[in-house]
Amino acid sequence: AAAARIGVDRALDHARRTFEWLEEHCRDTEYGGYFELTERDGTPVLDPMDAAATRRDGLASSHGIKTQNTSLHLLEAFTELYRVWPDARVRERIRELMELLTGPFLLDGIHSAQMLYRDLKPATEQISYGHDIEAAHLLLAAARTLGDPLPTGVARGFADYVLVEGRDPVHGGISYFGTPGNSPTQRRKHWWVMPEAILGYLAVYRETMHEGYLRAADELWRWTQEHLVDKEFGGWFGELDEENRVVDDRKGHAWKANYHETRALLFGARVLRSID
Repeated sequence: AAAARIGVDRALDHARRTFEWLEEHCRDTEYGGYFELTERDGTPVLDPMDAAATRRDGLASSHGIKTQNTSLHLLEAFTELYRVWPDARVRERIRELMELLTGPFLLDGIHSAQMLYRDLKPATEQISYGHDIEAAHLLLAAARTLGDPLPTGVARGFADYVLVEGRDPVHGGISYFGTPGNSPTQRRKHWWVMPEAILGYLAVYRETMHEGYLRAADELWRWTQEHLVDKEFGGWFGELDEENRVVDDRKGHAWKANYHETRALLFGARVLRSID
């Protein structure tokens, strides 16, 4: 869909076909949301403990049927698709995903469960600071694209709690995992969390004009340049420990490309220009 916006031949046709495939195979018409895994023929994997499926896909058997991560990226993809193809079904799916992310996934009105069972009950209480601050800017962008009321309260709730619970007050940066209302349970700093937080804080700042969010984005950007950016070879390191020592210097692997960094820099600059 993004390629279609700049005129790439047949890109919109491919995007439409992919949307239709997701509609047919991955959308749960009974409970809502989208299945995390399917067989090659599109048959949903309904048992997250299915050893064959999890082994084949390289995923831990603790994965739930529906995940916050997949729901967020579908929301992002459908929002982009709607910009070039304002189809009524796409609009409905965007709203359904927004309701899912601000409803069943919420554990206490602020924190989000990372995984749900098929019937939308939480499969874990573990929270991901990066995914919640990512949700803040993706929810705002989706509502803005549809012309719907902005979920500023929910986005601000995510931003506030990540600042209080996820931010490392000693060494800087945002920790990886935690549980609601408690200190982080995984204090390592993964590269993708930082750009999502920078963009999330900027997006919430644009809607609230509360200087604290702008300061948080600026502080995290400075920390990122100091600790995550490889000053010798370029690119961003994959992971730091609690004291900001590099423990994974890979610039790319199955889960790491330049997606999170590039999006945050480009969209963050767009947010700042819109404020100016």
